[in-house]
Amino acid sequence: MGGSPRGGADPDDRLMLGVQLPDGRRLVMQPGSVPPAGVDPFANPAAPALTSMVGGLVGDLSQDFRYWLRPLPPAGRMLVVVRWSALGIQETLNELDAAALSAAGSSATVLWPQAPIEQRVQRPSPPPPTTGWFAQTS
Repeated sequence: MGGSPRGGADPDDRLMLGVQLPDGRRLVMQPGSVPPAGVDPFANPAAPALTSMVGGLVGDLSQDFRYWLRPLPPAGRMLVVVRWSALGIQETLNELDAAALSAAGSSATVLWPQAPIEQRVQRPSPPPPTTGWFAQTS
């Protein structure tokens, strides 16, 4: 078994994380992917986004990864979907109360603005899996 959360081209070798918002919209976080050059994903703060944040090493066999969802989801039941086949984690769906997530997120404070898009590293998005929830999300 192997793989990295940021992974490579094979979707089985990387962590796949997605959410389905209470209103039915689906968002997929693809580690290491950024928008095309010149497109600023932060220009429209109301546009839905699921983004990986920098994590750190926790121990010899574990790592800490953080993810950011915007905007705060509407009230209702929300699905969180994960898959990492290379590590034996098959596609798993978990339901959360989005109201609790929104309440926690409403206390966030912006400490400094995002870096301009031209200063960010540009990487192509890896291909999605060909089966399951992630394959049905565009």
